[in-house]
Amino acid sequence: MQDKQPANDLRANEDEFFFRRDRELIEASRIKEAMEKELQAMSTAAGIADKDTLRDLRVQGFNAETVNLIALVPLVFTAWADGSLQDREPERVLEIARGLGVEEGTASWRQLARWLEAPPPGELLTSAMNALRRRQKSLSAEDREKHSRELIKNCTYVAASSGGFAGFGSISAAERRVIEGIAAFTD
Repeated sequence: MQDKQPANDLRANEDEFFFRRDRELIEASRIKEAMEKELQAMSTAAGIADKDTLRDLRVQGFNAETVNLIALVPLVFTAWADGSLQDREPERVLEIARGLGVEEGTASWRQLARWLEAPPPGELLTSAMNALRRRQKSLSAEDREKHSRELIKNCTYVAASSGGFAGFGSISAAERRVIEGIAAFTD
């Protein structure tokens, strides 16, 4: 009789172990499926098929609702190049965001506002630039050149809004370095 009790306990422990393990595997599968759906939604929104690039963006805090901000990240870094936002730089970034379809009150707008309140981490620029480069690979050479010119024009517009005559003409050395780095990255 005593031999049966430990065997029953052992069997109950095994059952509990496998029950917990099954739950963990099911949860892991559910999380993986949700991540794949999110990456697919991000891919559709960003026009980027590369899963590694999308995962990197996810690590940086992007999701399907905010991935449209990758084209604005270089502008944010241009605005923060001097260590603080100057004069009309935030207004210019938000103006360009509106022109690109970012609407007030959306998750994208709120994220952009956070980046304009405190400088984002440097890895964000690298991830965004890698994503932009990935997206541009699917474009024709003419469209790639057009998008690169537009990005540099927008960065310059943001930088030039900080001082100078009527808010134009004063691009600092730090802003110029950031813009040159972005230009080199888009080539």
